[in-house]
Amino acid sequence: MGVRQLGWSLLALVASVALGVWVLDFTGVIDLGGAVMAQLRQVPVVADYIDASERVRRLDEEQAAAQAALEQMRQELEAQRQALAAQAEALARREMELQAREAQLEERARSLAEREQTLAAAAEQERHYRELIEAVGQMRPEEAAPIIERLDLELARRLLGSMEPRRAGSILGKMDPQYASRLLAAVDGSLTPAR
Repeated sequence: MGVRQLGWSLLALVASVALGVWVLDFTGVIDLGGAVMAQLRQVPVVADYIDASERVRRLDEEQAAAQAALEQMRQELEAQRQALAAQAEALARREMELQAREAQLEERARSLAEREQTLAAAAEQERHYRELIEAVGQMRPEEAAPIIERLDLELARRLLGSMEPRRAGSILGKMDPQYASRLLAAVDGSLTPAR
């Protein structure tokens, strides 16, 4: 065996031992890092390099942790933004529904107010009509006839229609015959006025 072969064998043996020691250190079976580091820290230049390297590693870890926390906060903020956007959209829909409902209620209130006015006017007209019936009912036929002749034909028809037939007949007898004929035709559409 030559020197050259012996050199290669020794190199392979040292490499194998170094690889084995590294595997044992990496797997935690032995702790060479602490012993080797303690020896290396004895050299000032190497100690400064080791300290700087550890500071850089700690800063890298802190930066990675800060970035992870920042990403977590960003995700939480995005989730909150989406939740708020959904709430805002729901509120906007609800507001539109409420505005539509308010418009319906306002329209209904307006319609009810108009109806109330119509009913009040009808009630007032009915009250006036009842007073007129009562007043005409207390008059003699010759006094009531000229007053009824001046009324609207429909009102005169209603007025005579609300009286007892005998009373209405005596008033009709005191009226102008042509007006009485038209009034009777209005009472009963089948009658034709006399000419």
